[in-house]
Amino acid sequence: MRTARLIDPNDYNVPGSPARSNYPDIGANPHRDELLREQVQAFFDTKHWRAKVLITLTLKQAVEIDKTWVYLTHDTCTREFRQFMKRLNRYVYGNANRRYKKRLRVLPVVEKDKHERWHIHAVLEPPKQITDFQFRQAIKKCWVGKNEKSKNIWAYRETDIKFDANEGAVKYLLKFRQKSGLEAWSDSIDWYSFYNPIADTHIASLR
Repeated sequence: MRTARLIDPNDYNVPGSPARSNYPDIGANPHRDELLREQVQAFFDTKHWRAKVLITLTLKQAVEIDKTWVYLTHDTCTREFRQFMKRLNRYVYGNANRRYKKRLRVLPVVEKDKHERWHIHAVLEPPKQITDFQFRQAIKKCWVGKNEKSKNIWAYRETDIKFDANEGAVKYLLKFRQKSGLEAWSDSIDWYSFYNPIADTHIASLR
């Protein structure tokens, strides 16, 4: 009796693997995308930030749950990033986060690389009350989960964290990126976790 070879869905070299491609790309509209980017740039204003940290978070393209492969989607990426930010804000601000909803400013996007593997980029404003080393360790710990209960089963431990990022990091977030499975370029922005309140107030005052 022959046994079927199990295919690892995280191997993008395997033809037909979901890590290689999940959805057909929807036809691009360059004029529409350029107009969207011009409008969105105001929300990504970071001139009022004290500093910037650029992070890249990597994810498994599929996980096995109850002997069934479950494949990574855009919705899963945004959900896991939302949970990550909840853990990070609690770590940084403690009771101030719980009682007064104090949280870090963050500009997140979800995209695919050239192999069409989902990953997350984000620019954060680092807090004043902890060192860069402490913040780096907090990012790593909060991404994978601090214990078995909060474990992120989708997270790879490889994280890229760059302190003292410049405006080029924000422009990088706004590049026209791989958007397979997304209707428009702007869908790559994770509005569920996006938080930049002073920019929002500034925009509202101009209307």
